[in-house]
Amino acid sequence: MKRSPMKPGTKPLERKTALKAKAPMARGSSRMRTSKPKSEKPKRIAHAGDERFLEVCRGQRCYLAIPGVCNHDPETVVPCHSNSASRGKGIGMKAPHRFTVPGCFACHTAIDSGSKLSKEERRAIWERAFARWEQDRSKLYPELLGENNE
Repeated sequence: MKRSPMKPGTKPLERKTALKAKAPMARGSSRMRTSKPKSEKPKRIAHAGDERFLEVCRGQRCYLAIPGVCNHDPETVVPCHSNSASRGKGIGMKAPHRFTVPGCFACHTAIDSGSKLSKEERRAIWERAFARWEQDRSKLYPELLGENNE
């Protein structure tokens, strides 16, 4: 074991100059991230009338109707958004409300996070349901037709 060259009883080294207090680092310096606070970031504005696409889904029958999964209970029907990037879905973003299909809670769960169906099967089921729902929706709610074709 190496020993310190200092002998017992000697004084420790003394500083010849006084310590100076440094100024605090300025905000926005190169070492800090330059991002806006959350309160200043622009918020995404929902499209006018989008809520109507959600409302017309409620109370409908389940259009997904996945065999062995569907509970066929209109009380549990909710709007099921598309999970396809081609329809506007992204990381942390849902697809626009016009790309919704009425689906029961069980089918919605199977489409969004079910492990029994492959990604291709889930997409095919949703696309078939959307094609049927889009036809029925245009007949039942013609006032939504103009906004649907954007």
